[in-house]
Amino acid sequence: MIEIYLKTNTNYDKNGDITLDPTSCTYKDSENLITLEHFIDDEGRWKYINFENVIAAEENGKKKFYRIYNVVRELYSVTAYARPIFYDLIDKVLLDVRPTNKIGQEALDIILADTGFTGHSNISNLSTAYYVRKNIVEALLGNEENSFLNRWGGEFYCENFDVYINDKIGSDNGVRVEFGYNLNEIEEDVTKIPVYSEIAAGMPIYINDEIEGSFYLPSWLVKSSKDTFMLKINGDSMINANIHDSDLVVIKKQDAVYNGEIVAVDIDGYATIKRINIDGKYAILSPENNKYEPIVMPIDDVRIIGCAVGILKSKFY
Repeated sequence: MIEIYLKTNTNYDKNGDITLDPTSCTYKDSENLITLEHFIDDEGRWKYINFENVIAAEENGKKKFYRIYNVVRELYSVTAYARPIFYDLIDKVLLDVRPTNKIGQEALDIILADTGFTGHSNISNLSTAYYVRKNIVEALLGNEENSFLNRWGGEFYCENFDVYINDKIGSDNGVRVEFGYNLNEIEEDVTKIPVYSEIAAGMPIYINDEIEGSFYLPSWLVKSSKDTFMLKINGDSMINANIHDSDLVVIKKQDAVYNGEIVAVDIDGYATIKRINIDGKYAILSPENNKYEPIVMPIDDVRIIGCAVGILKSKFY
């Protein structure tokens, strides 16, 4: 059984907010990645598949929790990509933590203090490490000399809020995790995508077609760099759709869209991003923030630039 917990619901001892019957739900052990595909159902269960919500998948009679970090919606389905909830620790920063002359268990207790996670280690050798402004995932598993794995050694395994680093995990309980890449990303085939200057999530702003930079996105998300680009958001009119100021929205170029989709549009040289609905000869461009009013215009005065297919949150770049 697959359940979804809203990001505001942290009572994981109880049932989730909704159950799903996904088309597929697979876990790729080598990348610590769960991929869930669900059809756009009439009951609206798919709407719970949203950024930062938690997927609970049952494995050997136990629930395993995975935080959604990316969602891609297509015409008839939605796909979520999630990692073990352990990676929430990327947002926990050690300002100045110094486990000194400690065995593995003692060091883990210090590093994980006040995080809600519990460390387990049978490593008996003594060592010392200094962590200054390091996120906890880096501190534990990073490649720097000061990381837990490099100071104390051992093999890493996580199960929900339990973090194990033992001298040998064993094939029955886990696998060695090696991080040879940026801990905020998963190593995979990527495609270079241009990033354009700001588009309004508020009142429309003048279109600036100057390329601000570029970004590498997973190839499974981008079929071709020729018909995909990213726009930097300016404003707060789409916050209820999880699109915030300074986020990057992935846009697939197309001039035909369906009612209810989030689109980038050109209005007389001014650009904005809104949820679109076509009503006869009029386009209704609706915000996702109650302090803004919908924009209603003749359909002939609106040029669709493309449809939003993904979001990169500003805190991740």
